[in-house]
Amino acid sequence: MVFAFNYDKASGKFELWDSKSGTSYNNTVAAADFSSSQTLYLGTSENSSQYMDGMIGEVKVFDQVLSAVDFAAERDALAQKWVGAASGGVTIDAVYFAQTHVMKATDPYFGLVGNRNTLLKVHVVSPETPASPPVTALLTLNGQSTNLTLTGPAVLPASIPDGPGVVQHSYSNSFTTLIPGAWVKAGLSVKVTAGTNQVTINPLIGAPTKLLLTMFDVQFFSDTSGDYPAGWDSEIEAKWPVAELDLRRLRHVVFPELVIPPRYVN
Repeated sequence: MVFAFNYDKASGKFELWDSKSGTSYNNTVAAADFSSSQTLYLGTSENSSQYMDGMIGEVKVFDQVLSAVDFAAERDALAQKWVGAASGGVTIDAVYFAQTHVMKATDPYFGLVGNRNTLLKVHVVSPETPASPPVTALLTLNGQSTNLTLTGPAVLPASIPDGPGVVQHSYSNSFTTLIPGAWVKAGLSVKVTAGTNQVTINPLIGAPTKLLLTMFDVQFFSDTSGDYPAGWDSEIEAKWPVAELDLRRLRHVVFPELVIPPRYVN
């Protein structure tokens, strides 16, 4: 069993957590004076007949109060090491990638375009809704690697409905980061870590498609100064599955006359 104790001297608040129940006991006690030379006992007391029947595998002491995130990370690491399970039932429930659509790597029509920035979206949940652990992504490609830190809620959601037609994507309940386009190439491996939980995904990545698009601005009867709404070209590039859009326009193609051939009438 793992015990974790976090104490804030300034406020007197403390949190005592144990790995068996996966829950914490919180209370407030005024700070004591530990500056004396009295002996600190672990697993026993001044009465030698009172002792713990077992072994102590590891003790960690910090000289300051830990943040909720750091405390959860420390206790989860110890629980995983000595008990074999993370605290609070924390799980990585789903991992999504997004360029033009938000999809899982296991979806039938999933595929990423090479050399294009990609959103990484991770669902981390726990029925106990504890403080969120650190969530990171290790990218590995051609012998090189880099770490990305995902941002998300301070407290884990108990669950996130998932599945086609069910999931409602939101930044507020999930952890996200942007994978730079330079890393989006065939052979990329993405290892997501949430506390002591890990999952590795090798997404399908295609060629860095470049689309050459030539547009003819055809006008009938007279030339006008009208144009498409501002940002129309950026919107096309964002919504089409391409790494680069090379857009060329041939403007002011004017047909002053329009000849309509006669139609046969009974």
